[in-house]
Amino acid sequence: MVIFETENLSAFFDEFKVVRDLELETEKATQRAFELFSAKLADPKTSQIDKFIDDQTFRTKNLNVLSKFPLELISSFVSFLNKCIDETWTRAARPGAFEAYNQILIILLDILTSFAVDQFPPALFQTVAYNLNRVSSMVGNEKGTSYAAKRTWDGRKGELTEDIDQGAKGHC
Repeated sequence: MVIFETENLSAFFDEFKVVRDLELETEKATQRAFELFSAKLADPKTSQIDKFIDDQTFRTKNLNVLSKFPLELISSFVSFLNKCIDETWTRAARPGAFEAYNQILIILLDILTSFAVDQFPPALFQTVAYNLNRVSSMVGNEKGTSYAAKRTWDGRKGELTEDIDQGAKGHC
């Protein structure tokens, strides 16, 4: 409970109204940005998909927004992520395009390290786990696998928390 002492209730409410109006404007701006972001995820342009795959900074910013609003955005984000993953598999279909497997792995690791395990949306975790399993056979130092993806895995596997590792065992 908060108690405010004031000599003039009218002056208090005048000040409160100014502060509240500013807060409402901030909330409206946030809601507009949120709706725009959600719409872009729901119907992405090819350039957005390519940018999410290729631009680490862009991907990090998007994952930061997602981590703040996971329940509201998860459905449209999983759909968007599937389109990004499909694009990386299309890239990988070209002869000698082993870097695409590395791109898939980087995206998945970025997602896995963006959430605390207790805040990880189950639908997203399932999608990431499925795609991690799918790409895992292409990560290695043997002929026909992606050496870059192996270097990425070796360099980043320590970023995965024990909770994520345990969660993966429970979902896979």
